[in-house]
Amino acid sequence: MTPEQFIEANVKAELIKLGFSTSVASLATREAIRYYRKQPASRRAR
Repeated sequence: MTPEQFIEANVKAELIKLGFSTSVASLATREAIRYYRKQPASRRAR
């Protein structure tokens, strides 16, 4: 599982568990992945 797949699976599952709609969870998941991609690689390794 890649880090992006991990983020997608866990962010979406947690938001749906908290009661958000699937469409909102999907939008938030895309934004979380976009944020991850913007981070320098050296910060990701931690």
